[in-house]
This record gives sequence, structure tokens and C-alpha cells, in this order.
Amino acid sequence: MQKLEEIRSKIDVIDEKMAELFAERMKLVREVAEYKRANGLPIEDKEREEEILKRGAAVFEKVIASEAAKPSREDYLRFQKAVIQISRDSQK
Repeated sequence: MQKLEEIRSKIDVIDEKMAELFAERMKLVREVAEYKRANGLPIEDKEREEEILKRGAAVFEKVIASEAAKPSREDYLRFQKAVIQISRDSQK
């Protein structure tokens, strides 16, 4: 078994990558918000949110379900819903 420090170090690397990807995503969210404002579109787009969650479920089945940690599908979708909510809030 790996030492606790080694495992935590790997988690730290993943957290850093997630932060970078989150920052990149939020930059794009701001661009979406600007587009919506310029074109008189509503911030909330339930159809798009459902599309994201459906794609997330498919990704889960393809990638995550095969991982050793075996997170639940519900946990992954909760994660995605949180990201959607943060994105929606930042557009207001």
C-alpha cells in the first residue's frame, strides 16, 4: 500500500489540475454570459443544463464507473450540478 503522504501528494496534483480546469471553465462561462446579455437571452437554460447532466451520466458510465474508487453516479451528478449552479450564479 502507498504511504499516506504519496496518496495525498497525488490528490494535491489532481486538485491543482481541477482548479486550472475550473478557472478555464469559468472564463468561458463569463463569455457565455456576455453573449447572453448582448443578445437578450436568459441566464438560465434548463435545456442546456439537462444536456450537460446527460453527457455527464454518459461520461460516468464510460470512464468513472471503471475506476477503482467507484464513486456513485449520483455523487458525480451532484458534482456537475454544483458546477452548473456556480456557473449560473457567476453569470448574474
